[in-house]
Amino acid sequence: MQPSAKMPSMASAAEEIAQVLMDLMRHHYLPRMHTHVAEKAGVPLMERACLPVVRCIAHHAPVRSSDVADALGIDGSTVSRHVSRLEHAGLLTRTPDPADGRVSLLEVTEAGQDAFRRMHEARCAMLEEILAGWSKQDQKRLAADLRRLAADFSAYLEKL
Repeated sequence: MQPSAKMPSMASAAEEIAQVLMDLMRHHYLPRMHTHVAEKAGVPLMERACLPVVRCIAHHAPVRSSDVADALGIDGSTVSRHVSRLEHAGLLTRTPDPADGRVSLLEVTEAGQDAFRRMHEARCAMLEEILAGWSKQDQKRLAADLRRLAADFSAYLEKL
């Protein structure tokens, strides 16, 4: 199914942007896209839903699973299931929190860091391929506009 490029000509810029963002997210989260990137990266296929958990832990380690759940806006039991899968796959470790032995701190293992890095590189290579027909100036402008949009989203969320 193709994105609905047939937006009414009277659509507001916000409506068009919302539709494009939805189309991009749909493409990004397609199972075949995830499989393609994992194959390009040469890493074992992990559940797509685990990727944000790995990313969060990689950027904030050592971190408690409750902090990961808060950062991602998901239920703690969901994080716990993903952590168990990732730990079983050797991609992260749990260690007792020195401040509270009842709690574990999560960190990405070397194998997890390597897999995360390779997936990131494969996604970047895919984007380079997708944007190959764009001028460098257009690519930089898109990056700047997306960075601005992300910052504005963050500022908006801070007010909620």
